[in-house]
Amino acid sequence: MNRIKQGFKSFPRKYPELLVFVLYLAFIFTLEASWSKSAIEHVYFQKWTSEDMMQTLPIIDLRDHPVESLVNLHIQPPTLDLIRALLAQRWRDVADHSMLLSVDQDLYRLWAVLFALMGVLIFRWLSQVTSFSWAAVAAFIFMLHPAAIMYATFLENTFLFSIGILWSYYELWKLYNRPKERPILPLAASFSLIFFTRSIIQWPALLFFAISLVLIRIPWRKILLFAVLCGAVVGFYTLRQQALFDIPYTSSLAGGNCFHGLGDFSTYAGYGVDQIPIQPPHSSASVLIRENKLTGAINFNHNKYLQYHRAMLGKCYQRLLTQPINETLLAFFGNFLIYLQPSSQFTTPHIIADSLPWRGAYNAIFSRLVLLVLLVGSMLIWIKTNPRENYLRGIGMLLPAVYIFLMTVLFERGENMRYKFFLEPVFFVFFVAQIHSLFELFLLKSRSPSRLKTVS
Repeated sequence: MNRIKQGFKSFPRKYPELLVFVLYLAFIFTLEASWSKSAIEHVYFQKWTSEDMMQTLPIIDLRDHPVESLVNLHIQPPTLDLIRALLAQRWRDVADHSMLLSVDQDLYRLWAVLFALMGVLIFRWLSQVTSFSWAAVAAFIFMLHPAAIMYATFLENTFLFSIGILWSYYELWKLYNRPKERPILPLAASFSLIFFTRSIIQWPALLFFAISLVLIRIPWRKILLFAVLCGAVVGFYTLRQQALFDIPYTSSLAGGNCFHGLGDFSTYAGYGVDQIPIQPPHSSASVLIRENKLTGAINFNHNKYLQYHRAMLGKCYQRLLTQPINETLLAFFGNFLIYLQPSSQFTTPHIIADSLPWRGAYNAIFSRLVLLVLLVGSMLIWIKTNPRENYLRGIGMLLPAVYIFLMTVLFERGENMRYKFFLEPVFFVFFVAQIHSLFELFLLKSRSPSRLKTVS
């Protein structure tokens, strides 16, 4: 009996990450169960199904022709639709609408697992830079974030991409700490995940990551291995897009996104698509010729939208070259102001996130001036607590975040605040680590001021 009691007492210390995973999984499932009666069809916490999302393929085609559909996917990288295609095979013998409902319920379950994994990753990282208690409390604080809860119950790939960025930064940090000992393959794997998840990660991202590794002073052999592996992944998929669809990007919507970044919504949702000549598709695949999806939503993977946005991309480049620079900068500044808005703020209601009593407090902290002050303050603490020889290495750590920030501000107008969540988990870890460093500095100063003077 005593052994059992001792086992229970020692369990949190022996298997802390397993305990964290179970607790956060139970937490998100409890939230979902609590609001399920208010949910649409007792399933959806927000009015859109996965089929209604602009950048998903028709679920019927993913069920009936999964390989053909994924091969002819051009509106976004394939990770989300690959998951939906696999789930559709599980439910292929039920009626169409029942299949969609079942697939989306499975997505909710999978996203709940990702929610728990994010909690584990934040806890693991912080436990290595602070202490067990700091990591436990801080991870709990972040996992209450209304944006984290909302995107973990939102049927598109924001949460998956965010945890991919967090994983990438965790691997980058491990390389930063021990450049010679740590392997490069986990970073290459995490980069491949985010590349195949959202079109924000285009081939220039590989340059930012490679330069980051150089500045962090990773051995050249590891940098070369990373560049070769990830370059092969990026190069193959980019060439595939060019060969099949005549676009050098992972998303055919780049033309419309370019105009959106300038504050021009004349191309939104394919407005004007019937005003340009459309050539027949290169393939008769259903995903290229189906007009509408199961819910009636537009299938933007249709051939006509591919050709339309491809034409818009050239026009947007021309506009950037001819438009007065002050107009362009003003548009980008407007995007930045939207970016600073609360990340849990969205265009449509969300049953769970909108009901959380702590939402207002979190929105105030993770937005606008308060967020900027916290970010700048964290950087100043880092500068204060690090020697000058680390400054270039610190810039190296910053570069991937700079790339993601620029892509989410320059090429979007309207949902920029949602894209801020891509980096919020990483920023939170950085912020807590700096507060802990400052706390330790003050503690050291109060205990042995004479020693501190000698060290400094």
